[in-house]
Amino acid sequence: RHNFDAQVSAFDLADTYMPAFEAVVREAGALGIMCSYNAVNGKPTCGNPDLTDILREDWAFKGYITSDSDSCKDIYHEHHFVKNGSQATALCMSSGTDINSGNTYAGFLHAAIDDGLMDNQVVSNALRNSYAIRMKLGLFDPHVSSPYREIPLSVVGQDSHHQLSALAAKQGMVLLKNDNRTLPYARGRKVAVLGASVNESSELIGNNAGPICPDGTTRCFPSLFEAIRDGNEGGETRMYDNVNASGGAIELARWADLVVLVAMDRAGHEGMDRQRISLNATQARFCLEVLRAVADKKPVALVLVNGGPVSIDSLVEPAPAILEAFMPGAHGATAIAETLFGDNNPGGKLPVTIYPEAYIHKVDFLNMSLSAGVGRTYRYYTGKPLFPFGYGLSYTSFSIDWSMPSPTARGGDDVRAIDDFSLRIQGDEDQANGKPDGIVVTYTVNVTNTGSVAGDEVVQMYVKPPKPQQDAKNGTRTTADAPLPLRTLAAFQRASLQPGESKLLHFALPARAFSLVDSRGDRYVRPGRYEVEASRGHGGVLRRGLQLTGSESRLLAAFRRFW
Repeated sequence: RHNFDAQVSAFDLADTYMPAFEAVVREAGALGIMCSYNAVNGKPTCGNPDLTDILREDWAFKGYITSDSDSCKDIYHEHHFVKNGSQATALCMSSGTDINSGNTYAGFLHAAIDDGLMDNQVVSNALRNSYAIRMKLGLFDPHVSSPYREIPLSVVGQDSHHQLSALAAKQGMVLLKNDNRTLPYARGRKVAVLGASVNESSELIGNNAGPICPDGTTRCFPSLFEAIRDGNEGGETRMYDNVNASGGAIELARWADLVVLVAMDRAGHEGMDRQRISLNATQARFCLEVLRAVADKKPVALVLVNGGPVSIDSLVEPAPAILEAFMPGAHGATAIAETLFGDNNPGGKLPVTIYPEAYIHKVDFLNMSLSAGVGRTYRYYTGKPLFPFGYGLSYTSFSIDWSMPSPTARGGDDVRAIDDFSLRIQGDEDQANGKPDGIVVTYTVNVTNTGSVAGDEVVQMYVKPPKPQQDAKNGTRTTADAPLPLRTLAAFQRASLQPGESKLLHFALPARAFSLVDSRGDRYVRPGRYEVEASRGHGGVLRRGLQLTGSESRLLAAFRRFW
């Protein structure tokens, strides 16, 4: 990761890799950006002034740019893009990297100036960007009260922080399978908790966290076993954590009325890329042996604890219930226990696609194209996933329907003229001020809790582009000269509903939701028939056509090519 040169097309940069950065800058007003270790199309990111121009000129970024941990050093030490530290310092700072998280600036800045590689104005610009944030926080106003300078230690870890962390953990639970209503479990039973590290609270937090407890450990928060034991009031809870020998686990599972089988994946972490997407062989074998021994005789819930998506091909069919917890944090054990016992009704949806294990042999992960081979992400993957993006079940049931018929229809489709859109093209004043693109059309979905318990549902709105074969039929150019996504998430909303309750969810989709990127990286809104879908991630999907009429496409954003 320190010397990789990612070769990325203009299409993939504009269509996939850059939009998330653009959104946090233009819409959320982010004031801090970090450049990475790697190079993109031949240029190290921290030494690429064109990327800075995209940030500051195209996206109106007003904050500071910092390197990853001494990625300025990588410019000469790993990429060999320049010969020495002085040249790397001059390139890094002149390219817009205001702060070097490391020793390169400290060791070579004076030499870079003395050698005439850069002047003091570059240093002044970097200092201005770095200290402007501190100025805005009032940290240099000694005679003026500043809430940011006077934060007491008691604020750290206050009750509201814990409540928010616990809420995030609970709302992040994703129920992937629940055959025959295996979950939730009843309390007061004999429960077996089986799996690696089930009595280690640190395994729920991740490897790059700061101090969690006053003594520097994580022991002030319960492990998964402890949380389940404490939640199983009136019952008995036992654990087994030796995944190298399943015999003891099977014996304990046969003793129990209810089984919690835990699979933890720590293959990837800070400084260590994953080499696989499956569970390690030891855990996969352990889980499968337990499932084969008892899953047809008693309730078993498979709980997944992992950072990235994990392929569990052999476990999906035999596991009666599967709960994806991801890496839920300090309150994660309690959130998992409350979900298993029904205090928390899972309402999360998958933010990733869970691929089958064989997927890694069908794609080249050094190829940055999202559409190459069988494709990547829900937008381009053409295979069958284990679980799709946006998927997630609940202990209750929901229904969705359009709240009203199409207001303007031709053959059942909404019809809008591109020339009538309230489009704001990149470079307009509103765009420079960070305001979103003009609104195109609004959709309203009625969601109803049709079950017997309260729960959350997440309604997702997708846009499918015009089909290529439709272009010739209509005689208009509606698609870009680049791959078309299968569909794109345009908006989503989460609704909390009591049994029998309904809510109207309003989705205002901007022009960008109906835009396509061409091979040059330019983003257009093009004529043609688009399809808008409302989905719960599973079950029935609501569909409505949108016919965009017009003689020509409208440019929404031009791409700044830097190679």
